[in-house]
Amino acid sequence: MRPFQPMTFLVILALAICILAGLWILWRAARLRSAAPRCTRCKTENRPDARFCACCGASLQPAPGSTEEKDTTHA
Repeated sequence: MRPFQPMTFLVILALAICILAGLWILWRAARLRSAAPRCTRCKTENRPDARFCACCGASLQPAPGSTEEKDTTHA
């Protein structure tokens, strides 16, 4: 049986850290993408804090009186 190789352990540890970091980056990107508003005019995904579409300039806020803003608690 070969003696313990500390360099092998360090290589495996570094590989595991890289894989976990990559998975975290993918998870974070998917989470941010799902929160990104999509323009109703040109279907472009925009930054979560955007008020206007970066491509066509359309407002990303719901129009006053639209179904998204109606308060249904007073039935």
